[in-house]
Parts: sequence; structure tokens; C-alpha cells
Amino acid sequence: MSSKVVFIGLTALKEFWKDDDSLVFLGEWCKTNLEKNDKFMNQEVLEFAWDNMTKMEHGYEFSTKIYLEIMPIIQNFLNGYHSTNKSQRYWELIIGNWLLTFIEAIYERLETLNILIAKYQKFETYVLSETDYITPLEYEDFVFNVIDDEYNMQIYSQILKYKGFDFPTKKHPLRQKKDFSKKGRPIRKYIMKLLNIFSYDSKLTVTSPYFSNGFSSYLKLFFNSKGKVVFNEFDETFQFPISIDKDKRELFEDLKSENDFINLLFNLFKVNFPALFLEGYTEFDNFVKKQNFSVTKNYFTSTGLHTNYIYKFWLANNLEKINLFCIQHGGGYCIDSFNTPEFYEKRVVDSFFSWGKKEGNYLTHEKISQECKPKKSGRILYCTTVYPKYMFRFQNSFNSTAIPKIYIPMILSFFKSIQNTDDILLRGYPNEYDYKVVATIKKNFDNLKIDNHKKSFHERLRESKLFVCDHMQTTYLETLSMNFPTVVYVNQSCYSFKDMDVINLLVDANILFFNEKDAAIHINNITDNISYWWNSEKVQKAREEFCYNYAKTSDNWAKDWIVTPENIIDSDLMNNKGKIQDL
Repeated sequence: MSSKVVFIGLTALKEFWKDDDSLVFLGEWCKTNLEKNDKFMNQEVLEFAWDNMTKMEHGYEFSTKIYLEIMPIIQNFLNGYHSTNKSQRYWELIIGNWLLTFIEAIYERLETLNILIAKYQKFETYVLSETDYITPLEYEDFVFNVIDDEYNMQIYSQILKYKGFDFPTKKHPLRQKKDFSKKGRPIRKYIMKLLNIFSYDSKLTVTSPYFSNGFSSYLKLFFNSKGKVVFNEFDETFQFPISIDKDKRELFEDLKSENDFINLLFNLFKVNFPALFLEGYTEFDNFVKKQNFSVTKNYFTSTGLHTNYIYKFWLANNLEKINLFCIQHGGGYCIDSFNTPEFYEKRVVDSFFSWGKKEGNYLTHEKISQECKPKKSGRILYCTTVYPKYMFRFQNSFNSTAIPKIYIPMILSFFKSIQNTDDILLRGYPNEYDYKVVATIKKNFDNLKIDNHKKSFHERLRESKLFVCDHMQTTYLETLSMNFPTVVYVNQSCYSFKDMDVINLLVDANILFFNEKDAAIHINNITDNISYWWNSEKVQKAREEFCYNYAKTSDNWAKDWIVTPENIIDSDLMNNKGKIQDL
């Protein structure tokens, strides 16, 4: 432990820094708003608490364990608060994704501060005035805030106070949303109502299916269902003003645990427990119950369980009457060794479907049933990714500090090893969270062409001869299932997988690399005759087996969406009706 007295910059908010040599940054996120020649760029930065996947997986396992421990406590609290008697599954469906993500975010911030406390015997900082604290409205509002500077200043300030520190405060008014509102899409609603008129034998309601081809895919599913499917996005227009009742929130003081981390959560709930679940619950719940939605026995979604609260409340109120199905969205499901959305979805649904046959029930998705042929004279399409500078969950990929320390240097090293960068179209991630990834690459390789995003990913792909990406999310599963020539490279310190034997199929076929220079050398070698490599027996066999496990295609995905859930219902699903799924 150092006896040196330092001043800690907790976030990227400069007004909470001290302008002298004692300034030390809590993390790389503090520097994201600085120009390269800024005098603060060379300040000391504390080590990143989550610099390998062993630590990351520990964070996930700790968080899920805490979630399972406190969920029954929160169920009882909310039932008492609202004078109800709802099941644990009811409350998990409504608040579970927020609660787990909140636990992960708080544990990440706590461990980061623990590194600071362990390193410095004495430190100084400024914290946020309590008069400026905000309360998120629901999950989406929480995520919007927890990846931004202001709300993280609030969280760090609260944790430091809980741990007994008393630092000078500064005011910095945060954005407190006072209305929970949404504007529906009447044209889409009208079109779906027209389709639903012809659903004479409605058995399945489909919501937020994560389609790539828009209305044409809805039509295909509708006609294949022969009148058995109805579509409902549960996207009514509403606006509810919500006032925070600080006095009633003091009820959280009654919650106690022998686990100090859980007591920290209970303390933070007083300000940070979303208002929709407390002050706004009764009025919104009554609003949802009054909606005249057509009722079917089965409900099917891909992305609807996370931010659509009309849908979540309606499902929760009808759990005993319906069967709830969910199909994966995103490339990490069942592949990554841990995955927070997958954990949550599997707990609240009656049956979960993955895109491949590796785990449990599987169902081919429209997104991985596309057709796209490479253009021999086309460019190489390169896609980047970016994650928020403040972690909000433990996950595979380049998180927070790993972006400037591992991800960007890895990309620059890759392009330095490419012989002809003129041949590449760089498609950046739409939101770079202040990291300036594309600008940094362009500054080092001025001849690179930058995609202006005026065309969709699939449109760009049709103009390309090879797809390259530096992460393992949805896009590479799409291109592999299309049989489109693909090269992926990642840093293995940022990924861990459930089954390395399946992953190694791609490694052995030179589709996946754990070294960017090796990937670049391979691309240099194949660029003049990509089809010779891609169509070789070894590559095709590896691709087919990998896709069989994780991205299985079908001659008619729409028919499968009707037949497979019916088969599940007719088997043993109903024997477990109403039970929370064990993982």
C-alpha cells in the first residue's frame, strides 16, 4: 500500500478532478473525452479489475448467485409494498433483467474501488451532491444512465459513502426522467391488425421476432402458419408521470442480510430501484390490464422480454394461462461460457430455443436463413464493434478498459499486417461511446474507405468478396450460415467458450484466429482466390459442423416456427408449467 496521497478522478467529468500532479484516474474511461495532446492524457490510471476472463466469469458467477439469493427477498418486499401476492416468476419477468444487471454493475464498481482502497492508504476525491441523485424509471433508462459519466459519478459516490468515506461534494444536476412514456407506431399496428383478421385459428402470438427482412418475413410466417399466428407488438401509446416517494423508499432500511454486499444493494435500492416497479407500478399495471389484446395460448418472442413493459406486465399477469417461448437473439448465446441475457430469459420462459442443436431445444431463425453470394470483384468488408466505457454486465468481448488497451491496438496491428488496405471497406459500429475507433484507424491508414452506413449490412455484404470481423457476435453467425467467406479474429483474453472443441473447428479451418497478425497473413494469402480456400472440403466441413451446433439453417424457417413449439407443447413442457427454469 502506497503512503502517497493522491486525488482520484472517478469519471470523465472534469469538474470533479483536481488540476495537479496528484491526479490519478480510476479507469481508462476518465480519458475518453480528452484529445490526444491533452495534458491529462498521461496521468496514472489504476489497473483494470477485469483484465482476464477468469475474473470476468467470477464476476458473473458471483452476481448470479447474489441474484438468486435476493430475488425471493425482493419478491416479498414488492408484494408487501403493493399489497399483492405475486409469484417469484411474476416479479422476475418484470424486474429480473434490471435486477441482475444492477447487481453486476454495482459489483464491478465496488471491486474497482476496492483496488483503489487497497493501493492507496489515503486518497482524496470529489463526490456528487445527494441533492442531484436520480432514480431510473425502468431497465432501459437504467442502462442508458449506467453507461454514462453522470450516473456513474452518482454510483461511485454512493458506494464510497456506504463504505464510510466522507469527501467534499459538488453539484452536477443529472437528467431525472419524470414521465414513463412511449409513442406507438400506428402504421405498423394497423398492418398487423389487417393480417390478424385472417388468423382464424389463432394459437401463437409473435412479438419482437428480431427479423432482418421486415414485413416480408412477417408475411412468410403468416402464410406458413395457415391462420395460426397473430402478430402483436404491444406498442400502445402512453404517458405516466411518476413522482419519487423518498419517504416510502425508506422501507428498504428494513431489509438486512449477513452478506455485506447484499446490504450495500439494499442501501442503494433506496435511490436506484426503478420507479416503475414502485411508485409507477399500480397505475401502469391497471393500464395494461385494461388493454383489449387478443388472447392466444402461446406467446413467442426474441427481444420482447427486456424493454417492452406492456408486454412484460401482460405476460406476467397471464403466466398461468399461457405458454411463453423465447428464441435467442445475438451471437453469444450457448457459445460463450456465460451470458447474462441468456440466464434471465431461460429463467422466466417455459421453453427457450437456441439457433443450433448444441443445447436443448433449437429453432432456425430468419436472421441466419438469409442468402448472399460473394462478389468476386468486390471489396473486403470489415466490421468493428464497441462496448460502453463503463461496464454494465460481465460478458465476453472487449469491455471498458479493454477497448483502448487491447481492442484498438489489436486492430491497428491487423491493418499494419495487411498488404493492400485499399481493398477494404471499414464499417464502424454506430455508437462508439467516445472511443473514436474508426477515426483512430483512419488516422493511421488514410487510404481506408469508410462506410457511410447509407446501405444495410446485407447490402454491403452483397458488394463484397470477403467478410472480416474482430468480434464474435451476431454478424459472423449470419455470414457463416450464408456460406459467405468469413474471417474472424479476436483476442482470447477477452473470450471464453463453453465448448472449445466446436470453436477449434473454425480455428483449424483458418476461419477463426486468436492472433490478428496470423489473420492478416491468411487474408493476404487468399485474397486473390478466396473461393479456392473457402470451398475446400476442410473449410466447408468445419463451417457446416459449427453451424449445425450454433447457427443451423432450414429450408423453411417459417414452417419450423409453427411446428416446433407445437411439438414442445405436446411433449413434457406442461409438466413443468409455472416453474422457474433451473440452469
